[in-house]
Amino acid sequence: MDNKKKNKFFIFISSRKIALAALNDDNKILFEKNLFADDKIYFKGFENLKRFLDQNIILFEKKLDQYIEDINLLIDHDDFITLDISTIYNFEAKYIQFNQTSNYLVSINDYVIKNIDNHNLIHMIINKFIIDGKEYFSIPDKIEYKNIFFEIKFIFLKKIIIQELKKIFAKYEISIKNISYYNYVKDFKANSSDNLFEITNKLTNGLNSKEISFVKRPYQKHSFFEKFFNFFK
Repeated sequence: MDNKKKNKFFIFISSRKIALAALNDDNKILFEKNLFADDKIYFKGFENLKRFLDQNIILFEKKLDQYIEDINLLIDHDDFITLDISTIYNFEAKYIQFNQTSNYLVSINDYVIKNIDNHNLIHMIINKFIIDGKEYFSIPDKIEYKNIFFEIKFIFLKKIIIQELKKIFAKYEISIKNISYYNYVKDFKANSSDNLFEITNKLTNGLNSKEISFVKRPYQKHSFFEKFFNFFK
């Protein structure tokens, strides 16, 4: 098989549906396979996922002439939790110092993660960024200020769920590249026809400039928050 291809693979997991899809470099669906639960029966645990993979992974790879080495997960599950934090940082300097603020937000991130037992961080989003009462969506040029207000959303998933999923995919020598929360992703649908896999791929590549990314991206013009959080890369 040709593993020089650059197709990206995604799987959606919920109590009602399992779907496996491949996207090309243009973010278009090449192939998609779905399994739906019966109207009266929900998928429980991951037994249906295991059977779905057993029945479809090899066929999927043969159809696309490519081994699946890593996969992006889109998950709708009750074991996600969200946490919203508001905080103000007061500066001694006259103008904004990115390294100061970056270090401050790293400390917040570390503190929150340390105090959320048995969960892994999936998304970290800046909902609001306000300088002296005024909200900004881009870098202010040499604006004088006294403090910066942050409203930050953290989204976590139980570690035991991630560990179980890693074991399932390890059977097929597939690593989990990224995990996305369904309720977060679906908020970016402009209309009912938008494909969630395409949106997920765009989000992992910087669609939401307010999300702090933990993965390296190809070089591109940096948004405000990408400049702000280069320490994650």
